[in-house]
Amino acid sequence: MRSSMLTLGVGMLVLGLVAPIAAKSDPSWLSEVKLGVLLHDPFRENPGKDDEQNTVDLNGEILFAPLSLGRSESGVIDALLNPRPHLGGLVNTSGYTDQLYGGLTWGYQFPFDLFVEVALGISVHDGVLNKSDPDAAGRPKLGSRVLFREGVDVGYRHDSGHSLAFHISHMSHGGFFAKENDSLDVIGVRYGYHLP
Repeated sequence: MRSSMLTLGVGMLVLGLVAPIAAKSDPSWLSEVKLGVLLHDPFRENPGKDDEQNTVDLNGEILFAPLSLGRSESGVIDALLNPRPHLGGLVNTSGYTDQLYGGLTWGYQFPFDLFVEVALGISVHDGVLNKSDPDAAGRPKLGSRVLFREGVDVGYRHDSGHSLAFHISHMSHGGFFAKENDSLDVIGVRYGYHLP
């Protein structure tokens, strides 16, 4: 499964680079492409005992055209009614846990080109599930192959469509699917290109 996750992750990054060019002919289905460099598992409580901690992830994400669930005079309510579906992946450059994820992203544009986005969805990963896994030593035990994922971006978006944001995301199963639930967080910086 690891090689397939890596292949899909690399594919997501390539798609992130190619999509803006392809979308120029028909951008209606695509909203934004994001690329990021993220610090993997930085908040683990046992520093020095987690091999994955503070390694680097490469991130690619595609956001599709917003769902049109309604319109409102309020910018906040309008943002809540029109989330954008997203699909993304993270590839760990040290060969540890990779993930593919999808879900919905809600965004709000503040004055002075500042924005915040909140993402909710699920992820599929190739990391360690429990203590009986052969590679379990020094790795977070995630308990389930499918996990919930929450993420936040806070950043600046220029009128030209380019953006730069601080990103943080968390994935775990919340104790629903297994006893082990070490969870996994990433933080870092993401560049985005919002299509016109």
